[in-house]
Amino acid sequence: MFEFIKKLFKTETGRTVQLKPEQFGSWVKDERAKGEKALAKSLESWTSEWKAAVRQCDERLDALEKAELVNPNIPEKHKSFMVGNRREFLRRVQVFLEKIEIPKDVDEITTFIQEWSATMPELVKGIGRPSAILSEFFATQVRDVTVAIAGMENNVKLLATEHAKQLPPELIQLEAIDKSMQAEISRLGDVETSLAASRRQLEKEDQKRKDTNAHIMEIEQSKDHVQVQKLREELINIQDEARKVKSDLVHALSELNDALARYVYFNPDKKKFIQDLNDSPLQVVALKKKAFLDIVRDIDGRLRKTGMGLKDKKLQKAIAASELVNEQWLDQRLGLLSRLRAKETETITSINKTGVVEKLAQSRKEEINIGESITRIRTDIELLEKRISVSQTSRHEQEFRDVAKKIGVIIN
Repeated sequence: MFEFIKKLFKTETGRTVQLKPEQFGSWVKDERAKGEKALAKSLESWTSEWKAAVRQCDERLDALEKAELVNPNIPEKHKSFMVGNRREFLRRVQVFLEKIEIPKDVDEITTFIQEWSATMPELVKGIGRPSAILSEFFATQVRDVTVAIAGMENNVKLLATEHAKQLPPELIQLEAIDKSMQAEISRLGDVETSLAASRRQLEKEDQKRKDTNAHIMEIEQSKDHVQVQKLREELINIQDEARKVKSDLVHALSELNDALARYVYFNPDKKKFIQDLNDSPLQVVALKKKAFLDIVRDIDGRLRKTGMGLKDKKLQKAIAASELVNEQWLDQRLGLLSRLRAKETETITSINKTGVVEKLAQSRKEEINIGESITRIRTDIELLEKRISVSQTSRHEQEFRDVAKKIGVIIN
């Protein structure tokens, strides 16, 4: 009965195919299609054999049901025992056969095999006792039924073997490997695209930096920049001179600090003025020169008469300062400071009018921004190159070849 099926299921093994990694997916798809086509053809033949096996099993069940006792003169108790077990045996086998739904197409074969494998042990267990008892009365008929069921079991095994051969688990595994590999190839393609874009952007930024540096050099070599350099030197000299004048003023005032502090005791109404003088000496002296000079003259007289509680060097310094800080001295220094400030403002205005400072500041800011951009791009490139270097594509390719080899296919 099974010879035709055995011949049909026989196939050749061992072949070599030339494939590129990008062809793995289409090859697996073709192999599945060929396997499904062959399996569909086998299923058609198998179904005819299966129906014949089922008919044979039904016929043998019918024969068992109609079988007469060889010795009808057995005790009624034994006869009743036989009838009950035959009814149970027939019922279990018939229910089992009714529940079986053979696969209509290739996609249903796996489910069919799984359901058969799950229910067959239940049938064997369920008919074990009834068949043992019935064998005492109808040994031939019971054996015929069990042989028919065993034949059906063998049919299922043959179908499972053919299914595993035409659509082996390794083929499913190859599909999964190819899916992972194609995803990796796609990811790698995206990474390489990003890497190419980053490299192009780096070239643009490098060129921008060169252009900016050239522009800065052009500005620094211009006549306006030379003029600005001279003006800056003049500005530095002006500011140095102004600082010196301020230092002279502050130093002279500092020599009067002790005397001013004691002066408050004698003139409490001057406390606020002297406090302001301590906080902003140059501003108070410039804005309230007369009031300040009046206090200095008063202090000078008191120092010479009473010493205001100051002694030795402190007294001598205070007298020297009060004598030095007169209207002429103060006007001379305040006037010089005012002229220096005006000249400083004028020089700064001249520098700003050239536009050189602003242009340089803008270009150098742009240079810094470009440098930061280049650093970021280079970091991105390093990361992208690292992602390419750790690509799993080669591993997937080798894994695909190893699994294919298990089903007799050598991929070069």
